[in-house]
Amino acid sequence: MLILLLIVATISIKAQSVYNYGLSNVNNVEYYQKYVGKILYYIPEKGGLNFGSKALYWGDMQAVTIKSIEGKNNPKKEFQKMKWTVEDAKEGTVVLTVYSGNYSKETWGYKNQYLVQYLRFFDLDAWKAEKSSEYLSKTFTNPLVKASYKVVDFAFGRNPDKYKSSYDSDYYTVNFTVENSLSGEKLTIPATSAQTDCFIEDISGRYYSYLFKVEKPSAPAVKFGKTTTIEDEKDKGITKFSYEDNFINIIIFGTSEQFNFTLKNVSQNTEKLVWNDAVFVDHAGSTSKVMHNGIKYSQREADQPASSIIRGASLDDLACPTSNVYYSDILKKWMTNSMYPKTPFKEVKQVSLMLPIQIKDVVNEYIFVFDLKYEYKHPERLNLQ
Repeated sequence: MLILLLIVATISIKAQSVYNYGLSNVNNVEYYQKYVGKILYYIPEKGGLNFGSKALYWGDMQAVTIKSIEGKNNPKKEFQKMKWTVEDAKEGTVVLTVYSGNYSKETWGYKNQYLVQYLRFFDLDAWKAEKSSEYLSKTFTNPLVKASYKVVDFAFGRNPDKYKSSYDSDYYTVNFTVENSLSGEKLTIPATSAQTDCFIEDISGRYYSYLFKVEKPSAPAVKFGKTTTIEDEKDKGITKFSYEDNFINIIIFGTSEQFNFTLKNVSQNTEKLVWNDAVFVDHAGSTSKVMHNGIKYSQREADQPASSIIRGASLDDLACPTSNVYYSDILKKWMTNSMYPKTPFKEVKQVSLMLPIQIKDVVNEYIFVFDLKYEYKHPERLNLQ
């Protein structure tokens, strides 16, 4: 399998550029007459007092039509007073008192009075016309992906990756609409990350774990065991395996966070799974203690009593590396990191789980070695060798 790491040049597209198309502060009423009959776009300000009674902190951008601008120039004054009549779908018709020039009093919207520089109306049509030749000439490629993506449209609006509960400086952004050269599928994605984001679904995939071998104890009492694949559930990201000898019969499979297994005692004696000595080895060769069902996250490093399995009985349990478990101060809950690599590797990686099983006074160490293989979700879309 060929894994290509794409080095991406940063696209210099700043959402702040649209704010250059706001209202200039000019001490002349006639200057603003050009906006009459024109559609501008109101963009709420985070934490500020915004236009209209309903356009509050979480307000979305909205189109505003300038119906009329009334006022007389007074060249002897350092400021001009105007009456703006505007209309939008959310507020209906609203009359604003707007001051331009050097108006000495601060006003932020009290009784719909505004300094023109604080009125957050933007001429996005002019912005789009100026940026069309630049943005619509962009085509994105990735050597791993057969298709390319061409920018066919763009707009300024809400970041599709942001929710209203996460309103911040990135809540509004420039969005590209890109078209797949082979399928014609269109995606809307933030322009700043479009060069990589358009390929996310094409190169999506995940690691699967396959039981490579079982290193059984060297004790002569343990006869040669047999390993088989018993169930393949790729849609769930798991493949189950069975191993059996004259002491144990185990069905085991790995998920991204833990190993799940059903261990049956097929010997004539009671067996104990010695949890304190169980070990996980990750793909980089680092070892970790494991925790299992019934152990609290906060006590994962404490003593864990052995699990007894009488002859003919089974134990349904799991083994999770304690080194991957942590408490998130942000989410206020316990989390578990993946046992698998964060990025795809060309070569096959391995992880191992050692389960010590005691029979009478003898501890038999069973080591389950899993191959980790990265598999793409859509290999037909890729240039794989």
